[in-house]
Amino acid sequence: MDRDEILRHVCEVMTRVYVYSYKDELNDSEDECYLSATEDGVPIRKLFIGNLAQRTTVKDLQNVFSKYGKVDSCYLKRNSGKSNYAFVTFSTVDDAMKARRDGSRKEIHLHNRDLRVMPADSWHQPDSVENQRKVAARKDKTQQHTETNDCLFQPYIPIKDSLEDDAPIHKLNDDCLIHVFLHLPITDRVRIERVCKRWHAVSLESWRAVKRLDLSLSAWGYIPGKRDPSIDTPTLRKVLLRCGHFLNHIDLSQISHRLRQSTLTIIGKFCPNLQTIDTTSLNVSSAGIDSLTKNCGDIRKLVLGSCTSSCDNDLIKLFSKNKKLKSLKIVQNSLLTGKCLVHLPADGIEEISLAQCNAVSSCSFSNAIAKFSNLSSLSLNRCVSLCDYAIWAIASRVDSLKDLELWGYFPLLTTNAMSHVANLVNLERLNVGWNPVVTNNFLLAVAAQCVLLKRIDLTGCNTVTDEGIAAIASLPKLNELLISYMGHVSDDALPHMHQLKHLECRGCPRLTDSGTSALIQVCPQLELLDLSGCDCITNSTLEVAVKATKVRTNNSILKIIVGGTGTNLDELIEISPLLQIVNVDLSHTHMRPDFDHGRYFPSEDDDSDKDDFFFDLADDRNAWDDQNDEFFDDCDI
Repeated sequence: MDRDEILRHVCEVMTRVYVYSYKDELNDSEDECYLSATEDGVPIRKLFIGNLAQRTTVKDLQNVFSKYGKVDSCYLKRNSGKSNYAFVTFSTVDDAMKARRDGSRKEIHLHNRDLRVMPADSWHQPDSVENQRKVAARKDKTQQHTETNDCLFQPYIPIKDSLEDDAPIHKLNDDCLIHVFLHLPITDRVRIERVCKRWHAVSLESWRAVKRLDLSLSAWGYIPGKRDPSIDTPTLRKVLLRCGHFLNHIDLSQISHRLRQSTLTIIGKFCPNLQTIDTTSLNVSSAGIDSLTKNCGDIRKLVLGSCTSSCDNDLIKLFSKNKKLKSLKIVQNSLLTGKCLVHLPADGIEEISLAQCNAVSSCSFSNAIAKFSNLSSLSLNRCVSLCDYAIWAIASRVDSLKDLELWGYFPLLTTNAMSHVANLVNLERLNVGWNPVVTNNFLLAVAAQCVLLKRIDLTGCNTVTDEGIAAIASLPKLNELLISYMGHVSDDALPHMHQLKHLECRGCPRLTDSGTSALIQVCPQLELLDLSGCDCITNSTLEVAVKATKVRTNNSILKIIVGGTGTNLDELIEISPLLQIVNVDLSHTHMRPDFDHGRYFPSEDDDSDKDDFFFDLADDRNAWDDQNDEFFDDCDI
C-alpha cells in the first residue's frame, strides 16, 4: 500500500470523526441544569451545598436530601468566621439531578435559608479517573501502574460507520500508526480514539512519546479566527489525563484567559515527572505550589508569574524538596518578599532571574546570593526595592558569575555601589540597559578589570559619552555591543572597535556617515550593523560598505539595517555579494534621546494657555449675545 493511499484513508476517517464531533457539540448546548455530566464527561453524583447556617448538622443535610434518593455520604466543612459548606454524594446520577434541579429553582430550604446546590468539580466526583485510581489501588496493590492507567481511561464509545475490517489502513502495524498519530494535532489525536477499538488503544499508547506540552495553537490544531482558540482548564485536564505521567516539560507562558487558578493544582496531580515548568500566564495560588511540592520532586527549571499571595512559605517547601533545581525565573510578582530564595539548592542553582519583583528585600536577596557557589547567570529587571547591599552581595560572586543583567531603573542604587560590579573578573555578558547610575567611570572600571567580556548592552544609558565607549572598545574579546538611544555618543567612539561582530546603535542622533564608514573599514569581522532610526546616515555609508565587503577575504556577510535613515536604495548603483541591506526600521521613536515628550505631555503653562483660550471664547460668546439682544430690541420683538 503506497503513501497516497494511506493518506487518503486517514483523511476519510478524520472526516467522519469531525462530522460526529460537530453533532456532539450541538448536543452540548442544552441547559446546564439538565446535564448529568461535568465538562470532562464525568457523571455527576456529588453535589456542592453552600449558604449553610452555622447550626446546620450532617444529620440535617441527610434528612433534607434523602427525599431525592439514597445518600451515600455527606461531608460538612465548618469554617470559623466564614460560611460553611458541604458535599452530598448520591448513589445514582438521577437522584443527584433531581436535587440539582430543585436547588437551581431555590426550592431546597434549611434553617430559613435557600441552599445553593451545584455539581462538585470533576476531580471530586466519585466516578472521576482520580478516584477510580484510588479504588483500584486499594483492591489490588500489587497491580502494575501501567495496567492501572490503561483500565482507568474513560470507556470507549464507538461512533457509527466505523472502519471496515478490510480497510487498507488496517494493514499498518501499531508502530506505524503511533508514528502517524504523533504528527497529528492534539485535538485530532483525542478524536481518533473514537474510530475503532484498535485506534483507541494505539492512540492511548502514543501519548507515552509526548514529553513536551505548550499552548501553541498549531500544536493543538486550533485555527485562529474560526472559533475561540483559547484552551481552558477542563480541556487541558483531559489531555493531562492521557500524557501527564509522561511529560517532562510544560510551557504555559502564552496568555490564555480561560485557565483558572486550579490549573497548577491539576498539573501537580497528573505530571509527577516534570523537569521544566513555565506558568508565566497563570495567577498561581498557594494550593498550586503545594500540589507541585507533594507530587513533583525532579524540577530542574521553574518559571513563575504573579501569585494570589506572597507564597514565600510555600516556595520554601518546594525549593527544599527539589534539590536538582538549576534555574529559577519569577516575573511580575509584587508580593514575593524573597525569603524563599535562601532555601534554593546552594550548590545546584545556576540561573536566577527576577523581573519586576518589587517586594523583594535586599536583606533576603543578599543572604541568598552569598550561598550560591555555582551561580553563573543573574538577571534583575526593575526590582525597585533592591539597594546597595544587593550589589555588594553580587560582587562577592567573583569566581562563578558570568552573565549579569541590571536592567532598568533602581531608585535605591548609587554610583559608588555600581562600581563594585567591576570586581566580577569572570564576567562574559553584561546588560545594564536603561540604568541611570551607569557612568563613564563605571565603564572605565569595567574595562580595566573585566577583560573577558564578550557582550555589553548599554541601551538608553544617556549619561555615557564617547569616553566610556572608547574604554570598553579596548576589551580584547568584545564582539557584541548595543549602544542604542544614546544621545552623547558620536562618531569619535566608533573607529576604536576593531574586533566587533555585532553593533546595534538604533536611534542615535549624533551618528553620521563619517563614523559608520570608518567602523566598516576597520572591522573586517563585522556581521551586523543596525542603524535603524539614525537619520543622519546616507548612501555614503552604503557605498563604503560595498567597497569594503568586496575585498573581504573571510567571506563573512555584512548585514546593514537602514530603516528610518536618510538612505535611498534606488540611487545605489554598485552591489556586493557579501553585503545585505535591510530597509526595515526597528527603532522606537519615543525612546530616542531627542524625542519631544512635550507634544504628548503638555506642561502647566500649556494648561494655563488653554484656560485663557476658553476664557476668550466665553468673552466672545457674551459679546455676541449682547449684540443679538440689541438687534432684537431694535426690531421690537
